Amino acid sequence: MDRNKALTVNFSQFLFAISMFLLIAPNYDNLLFITLDVLSIFFSGLMLFTSMHIQDKYFIAIIYAEAIVVGLLYYFTQGVSIYVFIIYLLLVAVGIKYNFLAEAMLVNFLILTFSTLVVSPNFGTDEMMLSYYAAYLFLHGENPYNPALTANIYSVFHLCKFIPILGTPLSTGGVVTRYDYPALQMLILIPSVIFNINPNFITVTFYFLVAFLLYAKLRKVDKFLFLSFLLPYLFNINYRDFSAGGVTTLDWVFFVLLSLFSKDVKAKGIFYGLALSLKQTPFALLPFYLISIYKEEGRSSLLKFIIYTAISFLAINGYFILLSPEYYFQGVLYPIVAPLIGISMSLSMIAISGFFYIYPLFFTLAIVIVTLTEVYFFWKYYDNFKDSWVFFPYFIFFVNYRGLWNYFMSWPILGYALPNGERERINAISFKPLAIPVLLLISLGIFFHFAYTPYYTSINVKVLHICEKDGEIYGFLLNVSYYPKSPSLPNCIKPYFRIFPDTPSISANGYIFCSNATALKKDSWEIVKLYPSYEGYYVPAVPLEVEAYYWNLIGITSVEKA
Repeated sequence: MDRNKALTVNFSQFLFAISMFLLIAPNYDNLLFITLDVLSIFFSGLMLFTSMHIQDKYFIAIIYAEAIVVGLLYYFTQGVSIYVFIIYLLLVAVGIKYNFLAEAMLVNFLILTFSTLVVSPNFGTDEMMLSYYAAYLFLHGENPYNPALTANIYSVFHLCKFIPILGTPLSTGGVVTRYDYPALQMLILIPSVIFNINPNFITVTFYFLVAFLLYAKLRKVDKFLFLSFLLPYLFNINYRDFSAGGVTTLDWVFFVLLSLFSKDVKAKGIFYGLALSLKQTPFALLPFYLISIYKEEGRSSLLKFIIYTAISFLAINGYFILLSPEYYFQGVLYPIVAPLIGISMSLSMIAISGFFYIYPLFFTLAIVIVTLTEVYFFWKYYDNFKDSWVFFPYFIFFVNYRGLWNYFMSWPILGYALPNGERERINAISFKPLAIPVLLLISLGIFFHFAYTPYYTSINVKVLHICEKDGEIYGFLLNVSYYPKSPSLPNCIKPYFRIFPDTPSISANGYIFCSNATALKKDSWEIVKLYPSYEGYYVPAVPLEVEAYYWNLIGITSVEKA
C-alpha cells in the first residue's frame, strides 16, 4: 500500500468512526436515521476502493493535523487530564521535530489507552460468555459443542444485570445458548479459566498486538503508513471499547495480518487457518485470497496455501470434528441457519424496521450475488484491485441480514498489510456488467417484499393502553390478532415483542419486553400485557413502534405519542 491508497483508507476509517459516534445506537423508528446510517457505511466502504493522488507534503500535513485532532478528542470526550494532554502534545511536537513521530504516537497510544481503558468486569457479550463456558467444559473433559451441556449457561453465568439486552434472542423465543464458533475461540480462553482471569483481557491483548504488529512491519516500509493506520485506530474509540467489552474481532484480524505479511505461502496458510479457527468471519476473505495467491504465485503456491490452511485449521478443530461431526458442524453453522432476531446497522435496517419488509432469504441471495460480482471484477481487473482486495468482504456484510458495526471495522486494517508494489498494468474498468447484479438485487428486493406480503400483514397489533411514569414507559396493553393470509403460514404462533422508540436504542435488539402471550391460533386474538424483565428497563416516552414477531412473521404498529 502506498501513501495515496493509505490516505483514502485513512479517510474511510475516520468517516466510519464519525458515523459510529453519531449513529452507534440504532433508531429503527426513524427513516432519516436509517438513511444516514446506511449511506455512511456504504460510502465508507466505497472509499476503500479509491485512491487519492496527493503530494507528500500535503499527506504529511494531514497526518500532523490528525494527530492533533486525536489528542483533542481524548481530552474533550474521554476525560484525560490536562497533564496527559500536554504530554501527548509534547510527544507529537518532539516526534515531528526529530523525525520519530511513529514511535512518539505509539507511546501516545499506550498513554491514551491506559488512561482511558475500562475493562468490563462482567461478560460484555454472550459470545464471550459462551466461549468461556466452552473452555471450562473442555477442561472438564466434556464436548463444548454438545448443546445440552451449554443449555444452562444463563443459570451459571450472567452477562450483566440486564441479561436480555446482551444475549442473542431467537425469533422463535429464547436466546442462543450453544457454543457456535470454531475451537480456537474458546481454547485461547483456557488460561483465563485456569487462572481465574477476566477473559476480556484476552480481547484487549489483541487490541495492543494489532497495533504493535503493524508498527513492526510498516516501520521498515514507511512509518507514515503506520501513522495512517494508528490515528483512526485511536480516533475510533470503539476499537478499544469493543475489545474491553469482550467483542472478539481483533483476534482473528491479528492472525490474518500475520498471514498477509508472511512471505512464505506455507506460513500464509498456517496463520490464515488459525484465523479461521477463531471466527467464521474471515471465511469471507477466502475466494479473494485464493485468487490473489494464484495470480501472484501460481497454481503450485495456491495448492500449498490450501493444504497448509487445512492442516492448521484441522490441527485446532480436528479433535472436535472427530468427537462429534454433527455437534461441531451444527455449532459453527448455527449463526447462519439459526432463527436469530433481525438486527442491523446496514442495508437490512429498512426491512427490520418494517418500513419496507423484505423476506430474510433475500439477504442470503444478496450475499451470493455480491460475492460472485466481486469475484468477477477481481479476476478480470486484478491489477486494479490488488491493493484493495481485502476490502471486498466489507460489502458482503453490508448486505448481510445481521450487519453489526464490528462486521465492518476490521477490513480497513487488513489493507495496510498489502504490499506496496507498482502495478504491472491498469485497465480501465468497465462498470457496465455491474448493472446486472444491481438490477437483479433490486428485482429480488421487490419480489421478496410483495410476494411475501402475508409475512408482515398476518399479525396485527393494536395498543390499548400505555403504562407511563416520569417520561418512561414500563408496560403496554395490546390486542394481538393472527389471521394468516397464506396457507403456507403456521396454524399457531407464540408471538414475542420488542419496542423501537424514535430515539437511540439501548441495544441493537431494541427493547425486548416480556409478555403473558399464549399460543395464538389462526383467526384468533388475545389481550396481551407487556412488561420489562427488570426494574429500570424502561422505554423512553417518545413516538415508537411495537413489534410482534415470530419466526419471519412480524406485525408492527406505530404509537405517535406515548
